[in-house]
Amino acid sequence: MDSLNPSHSINCLRCGICCTKHQAIVSLEEAQKIASHLDITMHDWELAYADPKWLSTSNYLIRHVNSACIFLKYDENMSYCDIQTCKPACCADWMPAFEKKECRQGLSIYKETIRSY
Repeated sequence: MDSLNPSHSINCLRCGICCTKHQAIVSLEEAQKIASHLDITMHDWELAYADPKWLSTSNYLIRHVNSACIFLKYDENMSYCDIQTCKPACCADWMPAFEKKECRQGLSIYKETIRSY
């Protein structure tokens, strides 16, 4: 039994580190779904949430604020996505695993939190 094989996925610890290390690329269709979910126009979405440094005309890069995805939120030290119901495919497809440095970093933070109790 190889239960700690680094290629195996793990349950998300909701540390949010992946949302600080990566910027989500979204298609026009995904951006429209997010704008609809937020009940704003695409123009307003572009102004508020699209990274202005991204020059592509076929997709968008979601803006980072304070070194994290603008949609990353925290509740009692647990992270969550403010657009969970319409999060982009690149985020939804992220699979936590021991082989990912973001997850190992999150696990070390989790362990420190447990020790402090």
